[in-house]
Amino acid sequence: MRHWSPISCSASRSAARSIRAKMILSGYLGSAEIAAVVADFVARAKAHNPALLYCCDPVLGDRDRGLFVHADIPPLVRDRLCPLADIITPNHFEFEWLCGAKAATIDQVIEAGARADGARSIDGRRHQRRAGRHA
Repeated sequence: MRHWSPISCSASRSAARSIRAKMILSGYLGSAEIAAVVADFVARAKAHNPALLYCCDPVLGDRDRGLFVHADIPPLVRDRLCPLADIITPNHFEFEWLCGAKAATIDQVIEAGARADGARSIDGRRHQRRAGRHA
């Protein structure tokens, strides 16, 4: 069974109309141009198929190295890709960068996530407080 296949930038326009997938996943983006093509592709594909899910893994950096992508990529991920996403899977560093706030406690994570525009689920999990424990 074939789960995914790469799509060239030149084929993205026609592919968006004919995609039969249930989900699109994006990860590391090497340039702002690629990020823009992915954003356009996802927007067209979701317009054609509203049930299509988009999972954005915003590979931007980490605590040890900070941002390790070109400086023009993080704003594109935050402003164009995350609002299209149904699921966003950032690491802690990326989460704080995307939300523009430090999140050291689970309550701060929940608050920052609730304020963040875009995805319905961050890291695919729902966080709830139950009798002092986090689920």
